[in-house]
Amino acid sequence: AALRRARAAAADPEARPAAAHVGDHLVGAGVAALEREVGYRPPLRLRAQLILQRHPLPLYLGLCGLFVAAGLVGVFAYAARHGAGAVLLAVAGVVALPILVDVGTFMARSLVAGRFPPRVLPKMALPDGIPDEYRTLVVVPTLLRSPEDARRQVVRLERLAAENPDPNLRFALVSDFTDAPAQALPEDREILVAAGAAVAELNGRHADALGDRFFVLHRERVWSPDERCWMGWMRKPGKIEELNRLIREPAAGTGFRWVFGAFERVAATARFRYAVMLDESDWFGPGCIADMVRTAAHPLNRPRFDARLGRVVEGHGILQPLAVPLAPPVRTRYFDVITGAYARRRSEREPAPGGAPRYARHFYHDVFGEGQCHGRAIYDIDAFRSAMEGMTTPSAVPSHDVLESYPLRAGNLSDILMDEDVSARYAVETAIYHRWGRGNWQLLPWVLPRVRDARGRWRRNPVPPASRLRLLTIANMPLVRISAPVLLVLGLTVLPGSAAVWVLLALGHRSLHLAVIGGRVLAELLRWAVLLPPFRSAAGAAALRSRRDELVAVVLGCALAVTTLAHRAALAVDSIGRALWRMLRRTRRTEWVTHGQSKGAAGNLAGYLRRMWISPVAGAATALLVAAASPARLPVAVPLVLLWMAAPWILWYLDQAVPAAGVEPGPKRVPQPAG
Repeated sequence: AALRRARAAAADPEARPAAAHVGDHLVGAGVAALEREVGYRPPLRLRAQLILQRHPLPLYLGLCGLFVAAGLVGVFAYAARHGAGAVLLAVAGVVALPILVDVGTFMARSLVAGRFPPRVLPKMALPDGIPDEYRTLVVVPTLLRSPEDARRQVVRLERLAAENPDPNLRFALVSDFTDAPAQALPEDREILVAAGAAVAELNGRHADALGDRFFVLHRERVWSPDERCWMGWMRKPGKIEELNRLIREPAAGTGFRWVFGAFERVAATARFRYAVMLDESDWFGPGCIADMVRTAAHPLNRPRFDARLGRVVEGHGILQPLAVPLAPPVRTRYFDVITGAYARRRSEREPAPGGAPRYARHFYHDVFGEGQCHGRAIYDIDAFRSAMEGMTTPSAVPSHDVLESYPLRAGNLSDILMDEDVSARYAVETAIYHRWGRGNWQLLPWVLPRVRDARGRWRRNPVPPASRLRLLTIANMPLVRISAPVLLVLGLTVLPGSAAVWVLLALGHRSLHLAVIGGRVLAELLRWAVLLPPFRSAAGAAALRSRRDELVAVVLGCALAVTTLAHRAALAVDSIGRALWRMLRRTRRTEWVTHGQSKGAAGNLAGYLRRMWISPVAGAATALLVAAASPARLPVAVPLVLLWMAAPWILWYLDQAVPAAGVEPGPKRVPQPAG
C-alpha cells in the first residue's frame, strides 16, 4: 500500500514532493493517510500517544501553564500563610515569575520529551561519494585581522579538506576586514597579499578537473550609518546573503571586491546545491560533511518552501550537527568546575554497549520537528534565498543565526558530531553570553503577528507559533538572571517565612536538579547498605562512587552559580538595556564580537575587579540590609555575602590555568560519562 501511494504521488504533479518516496508513508507525513486506507485502528493507549505526537503544542503549552500557575499559587500561599500583605504578595509574584516560567518550562520539557523518541533524520547511502548534483561549498565566515591571521585561516581550510576529501566539496573563506574609521587602512594590502598567496599555493597543489578547490572571497568596507563606522555590509548575514547571490546570480553584483581562486568559473560549472557554514572556532571531523550532505539530500529532508507563509513547511532548509565541546589547549579550574557540574546533563551521542548508537535529545526537534541552529550548519542555497532574502532590514538584528532557524525549519543532526571550541574562562563565557542576550532581545518583535521586511513594509510573520514561544523562552533567560538575586535579597530581608525557602526558589531549576541527584545518591546508598558484604559487587561500588562524584559536581555548580548571581544579573540588565535603547534609537544594533575576539576578555586581577565590582558592592549592601531589616537571618546571609564579596577573586583564581605537566597538548573532546 505504501509503495502504491508513493507511485501515485510520483505521477501526480500536485502531490507533495516527499510523498513520492515510500518513507513518507511509513514514517513521515503520509502515515495517517496510509493507516486510514488500510483500515488500521491502533489500540486506545497507542492512539492517545499518536495524537500527542502529532499535536504536541497544546500539551506543552498546557503543562507549562499548569506548572507556572501552580508555582505562583505556591508562592502566594506560602507568603500569605506567613503574614505577607498585598504589596509583598505582588512583589514576590512579579519577581518570582521569570524563575517560575523557567522552572515550569524545564519540568514540562522533561515530561513531554519522555513521550517522544529521538527524531533521527534519514540519510542517502551515496556509496560512491557526493554526486555532482549535490556539490557543496564549505564556507567559513570570518574577519581577517592580520597577514598572519589570513595565512593561518587559509591553512586551516587545507586541514579541513584533508579530513573531508570528497572531490565535490570546495572550501572558502568569506571574509571582511575589521571595522575601521576609514574605508581603507594601510595594513589592508598586506592582508590581501597574504591571503592571495596562501590560496594560490594551495590550489597549485590541490586543483583538480573541476578547477580550484580553495577560495578567499573578501569584501570591501562600506559605511554603516547604524554602526557609524566602515564595516562589511550586514556582517556575517551579509556575507552569506552575498555569497548565495554570487553563486546563483554572479552578474547581479556583490561586495566581494577581492576573489582569490577562480570561484566564478567553478561555481558556474559546479552549480552548488548546498553550503556548509562553520565558525573559525569549530571543526568537522573525517566524513562529517559528507554525512551532512547525505542527510540533506534525502527526499524526506528536502525543503518545500511555501511562498504564501514565507517559510519552509516540510523538510528542512538548514541542518545543524551536534556540537561536542573540545577541551581547551589551556585547562582552567573554571573549566573543570563547569564540565564536572554539567557533563552529565549535556546532550551527547556516545557509542552504547553492543555498538548501538545513543542519540542526543533536542527537545524542539524531537517534539515539534523544528530544531534550532547557531550558524554551524548545512543549508539548501535556493531555500535559504527564498526564505531569508528581504526578510528583515539589514541592521535590525544581530542574531541572524537564531532567526534563520525558524523560516528555514531547522533540523538537528543528533548523530553527526562537530567539534566546538568552548570557553575555558568565566570572563570569556560572560562576554559571549552578554552579546547573545542583547541579540536575543532584539528578536522580540518576531513574536508579533506582523513584522517589517527589508523594505520597511509590514508582512505576515514567517516564524511559526512554536518557534515564537521559543523566542519568548530565550528572552526570559536574562530575566531569570535578574530575578534570582533580587528574590534572594528580598527573601533575606522583607519576605516572610524561611529564608532557606526563598534561597532555594531563587536557584530555580538548579534546586530541582540538586534534589534529583541527592535522591539518586541516597537511593544508591540505601541499596548498598541493605546488601550483605558477599553480594556487594565492584560494579555496585563504581556506581556509588559515580553518584557521589555527580553530587559533588552539582553542589560545586550551584556554589559557582550563587557566587556569580550578582554579576550575571548586572550583565543581563546591561544587555537588555542596550538592546531596548538601540532598538529605540535604531543605532548600533548589529554590534558583534566574534568568538576569537571574546577571548581577549580575560585579564589580570585588576581587570576582574573592574568588571565584577558590582558583586562586592551587592554583597556589602545585602549585609547592611539584612542587618537592618532582619538580623535573625544573618547566619543564612553570611555565606552569600562572603561569596559575592569575594567573587572577583574567586573567578580570577578559577580562570587561571591548571598546571598539567606531561599532558599532551592539542584539542581533545571533553570526556562525557556514559551514564
